Amino acid sequence: MYRIMRSREVIVASPPYFSFKAGMSNRRGIERFSPELVCIEAAAEQKAILRYFAENGYERIDRYLKFDFANWYFRPRDER
Repeated sequence: MYRIMRSREVIVASPPYFSFKAGMSNRRGIERFSPELVCIEAAAEQKAILRYFAENGYERIDRYLKFDFANWYFRPRDER
């Protein structure tokens, strides 16, 4: 299960919900809610997770990797 968090909202979904395997955007997910921070368990399908978030304008927050080994954190990519 994966969680998208925006303020106090938490949306729980499984990988097919985000279409990781297909590499497709899904308007029911990240584009619809535009969260400022996403925490996702990254144990499986890591390449697909990275691709999905990159394609949707998000970047992984690498500085959190040394504190949390099980989850990845993403934020909107700065488009400046």
